[in-house]
Amino acid sequence: MLFGRLIKVTKFRGDPEATIYAVAEPDREKAIRLVRLKLRGGGREYEDLGRVTGALLMALNLEPGAIAKT
Repeated sequence: MLFGRLIKVTKFRGDPEATIYAVAEPDREKAIRLVRLKLRGGGREYEDLGRVTGALLMALNLEPGAIAKT
């Protein structure tokens, strides 16, 4: 895998307790969908923060489609 996505999850805009996930999926919409499926809760906002390198995914030991809270 060449790269993945960094997804921020918040309860509201400006949430100081936002959570960031590294997702081993290069497509932004699929990455957000994977995080939504994992969290299975409503009332959250999802924001794609950009790409993460394959080196980071390997360091986090993420297989394609896997998610890690960072």
